Amino acid sequence: MSAGYGNPAPIQAAPGQVITLYISGTKTVLPSQSPSIRATTIPLPTTLGGFSVTVRQGNNTYAAPLVSVVQTQNCTDPVSSPQCIITALTVQIPFEVGPILTPVPINGDLSVNDNGTDSAHFPIALLFDNIHILTICDKVGNNTGTLPTLCPAIVTHADGTTGSLGDSPVMQGETIVLWAYGLGQTTPVVKTGDATPTPAPVLSDGPNVTIQFDFRPNAGPAMPYLALTGVISPTPITTTGPVVMPIPPFVGLTPGQVGLYQINVKIPDTIPTVPACTQVLSCISSLLKCVVQSNLTIDIGGLTSFDGAAICVQPPQ
Repeated sequence: MSAGYGNPAPIQAAPGQVITLYISGTKTVLPSQSPSIRATTIPLPTTLGGFSVTVRQGNNTYAAPLVSVVQTQNCTDPVSSPQCIITALTVQIPFEVGPILTPVPINGDLSVNDNGTDSAHFPIALLFDNIHILTICDKVGNNTGTLPTLCPAIVTHADGTTGSLGDSPVMQGETIVLWAYGLGQTTPVVKTGDATPTPAPVLSDGPNVTIQFDFRPNAGPAMPYLALTGVISPTPITTTGPVVMPIPPFVGLTPGQVGLYQINVKIPDTIPTVPACTQVLSCISSLLKCVVQSNLTIDIGGLTSFDGAAICVQPPQ
């Protein structure tokens, strides 16, 4: 089931992207005391808990490696039925598939095999990129937040430590790392399901990835201005308008990980006067103190998608 304001099909993904498929009505039901299985080997297996996933494009078929299988109860009825068990299959879309520019973006399909029983073939739109900046909810597998502060982006300082909204702000001139899925093909190409080697492969369309600094408080993600042209926006760095910056210092896969990208971003040496973020814990005493949840949103734009990380930067002294 799905809800919202648009048709949930087709599935959108980029080559190499790690995504989660949610399915119901499976004949395989994992034991209630251990309703999840996670891959423990690299390369990732193409069958896990009796499930496998196939991506088809044209006359070619590819097995999608599986990261994990998790089953949860999704009904309020006292008696469970197969439709009440939601199976979450986290898979990696094969790097071998490629985007095709056509008037209709559906250029492949995907099917699930449940211990020998094949599902229907579901349409998939394979894009150049389908950017998703990782958040804490992705890390813990609990994407149930309703406020931005409940699912802050995962941002790493230069020393490798992670920060969150308000309690570990980044500094002017600091280079930080954003983590993402779905940025697409790299050079050199990495084999699907394998750990990324060293030196790190870089994004094939790296020149077409643009970052934008938006210093408006609590700003949401947006497509950077002129992202497709590579022209730097003349908009000044102010609290009233964002500015597109040059290509990030590094965009590519992370050595030792499967399908995980990193985007190195240098915060400008000079930033506008911005309000300080409020510590998240202060929300317990008064929601009015949580007006400023972030004072910098870093937008990342590609050829066919965009996303952003709302973070806190230390106000200039």
